[in-house]
Amino acid sequence: MLYDRKTDPHEQRNLWESHEHRTIREQLHAKTREWMKKVGDEGWSYQKIIEVSFTARDRELQRAGKAAKRSGVLIGSPRELLRTKDADIKK
Repeated sequence: MLYDRKTDPHEQRNLWESHEHRTIREQLHAKTREWMKKVGDEGWSYQKIIEVSFTARDRELQRAGKAAKRSGVLIGSPRELLRTKDADIKK
């Protein structure tokens, strides 16, 4: 998620999919991947993240190439998602 906290202090408009913010999005992604590599975090694939955290409707929109129309509602709390990841690692 990406918000302009000066013009949108209540974080109502997610700018992540915005074409105007592509450079910032790419920079943030690169820095995140760099940090993950540094700490040995291999992460989940985007498909796995979508599978475990998006609603069924949002998964349909993602597959149809209509990501900007997603609700943004995630399934489960971060703690629940981490438990899911831990279970996958043990397998």
